[in-house]
Amino acid sequence: MDIDSTHTEPTQPQPQTLGATSARVLGTVLLTWYFLRYASVAARDSAAAWNIIDWINLVFHEAGHTIFMFFGDFIHVLAGSAFEVFVPAFCVGYFMWKRQFGSASVLGFWLGQSILNVAIYAGDAVVQVLPLLGGDDSQHDWNYLLNETGLINYTDSIAHGMYATGVGVMIVSALACLYLCFGDTGRATIRRHMGLKS
Repeated sequence: MDIDSTHTEPTQPQPQTLGATSARVLGTVLLTWYFLRYASVAARDSAAAWNIIDWINLVFHEAGHTIFMFFGDFIHVLAGSAFEVFVPAFCVGYFMWKRQFGSASVLGFWLGQSILNVAIYAGDAVVQVLPLLGGDDSQHDWNYLLNETGLINYTDSIAHGMYATGVGVMIVSALACLYLCFGDTGRATIRRHMGLKS
């Protein structure tokens, strides 16, 4: 009887070692603690929470203004905050498309922090106490945007909604990271206990 040498048996998911699972869970816990602590501190004192990721966000914020500077005043101003959120959102979407869900989940924390930054900036639209890059004479993006749209009286509600969205993105990222910690067999067990199909 001839045997087809090209035929291979389907590979079965290999159990993940306890050490690898523990390391991933610890990493997820630390990431979650760091970003949720950032969210808590930033809500009270944004200057105290400022870190290197905020500098990266600021670069993309200013890049948004520069790229869209010829699209009219409103788009030019809006593009700063929009581009600051778009870049991490694009990165998350790219890794999702590539089915690299672990990378996408980790980058979700960055997306959540970017949304929080915009929320804090929007919440400052009326009181205008945050230091601006161009100094006191600089235009406050969100004071302009909310005045132009007639939403300045809803500043707090808009900022709180953005803030809740940012925290929500972080929590979803944490849950996704935690789920991905357990390898193929572990995730299959979780789905089975939840009554979900593999």
